[in-house]
Amino acid sequence: VRALLQGLQDSVDWLKANPGAAPGAVNAQLVATGAKPLSDQVLARSFAEITFSTDPLAETLKTALAHAVAVGTVRQASIDGIYDLRLLNDLRAQSGAAPVSSAGLGKE
Repeated sequence: VRALLQGLQDSVDWLKANPGAAPGAVNAQLVATGAKPLSDQVLARSFAEITFSTDPLAETLKTALAHAVAVGTVRQASIDGIYDLRLLNDLRAQSGAAPVSSAGLGKE
């Protein structure tokens, strides 16, 4: 799990450090997997709307659950303990980044 999280952090760091190269890298990977490339316009619009982060934005899960319950797609359920961010926060600390919050839904 630590190696997976490190790979994720490395990828996010690269995306942030290389905003000009990132869209081309995405297209290259799409083509490598047999998909059609996206247009430069689509990539530009998409990348303008994306914030790359390792933060799982735990607070948003509470909101998503509340919305899903309100529209009847799921029943109310406990999501307490769903996050264990200890390894992620250890890696973030090693790189000087602030810890991320579990929003009371697990371990930090």
